[in-house]
Amino acid sequence: MKRISFLLLITIMMAACTRQPDEQESLEKFSRQVSKLQQGMSAKEAQWQQRFSSLPMGNVLVPDNLVAPEGRASGKATLKQFRALIAERAATREAGSIELQEIIAAIPDEDIRRSARAGLNARHEESFRSAKEMDQAQLQLANAYEAIVDWCEREGKRLTVQDNQLSLSTPAQQTQLNSLLSALDAAEKREDESVSQMEGIRQRSQRR
Repeated sequence: MKRISFLLLITIMMAACTRQPDEQESLEKFSRQVSKLQQGMSAKEAQWQQRFSSLPMGNVLVPDNLVAPEGRASGKATLKQFRALIAERAATREAGSIELQEIIAAIPDEDIRRSARAGLNARHEESFRSAKEMDQAQLQLANAYEAIVDWCEREGKRLTVQDNQLSLSTPAQQTQLNSLLSALDAAEKREDESVSQMEGIRQRSQRR
């Protein structure tokens, strides 16, 4: 979500000190609106983390689940919830970004309004791009999971479980599974990188 920084708020409020009382009141209202928006988005981010963590993603690729119709159905239901959460998070972030732009547009003084908008774009373009990358990385991960579930469904009874691992019948199966696992590994690495990038941006933002 694009956020306006604490330093930018301070700059705007210092500029307000030289304004007329009605303009100062408008700028103080702007500060309150931005603060309220940020608090709301922070609370939603915490809720999303909890909701993502509550999904039983670790069960999707459990061998016993992959060879059982009910296990595969449960895994697909989990992946559907995972994708729905990604879409919900993206839509809420976008709505927050639009709301913030509307708050800035309502600043009465043109110079301060232009400065606020420029500061927003300069400081938070990286954060916005990183949020989009995280969405795409997690969707890629969901696709990699589902590709394995779908493959197991197609293989049907040719797959069994032995020593808590999938037992394959042919070399062709091993080749196919290796390809699917390679795609999964790439998706997991991309998600890890996107999470690390977002965390780095968050820490830098807190230091500003």
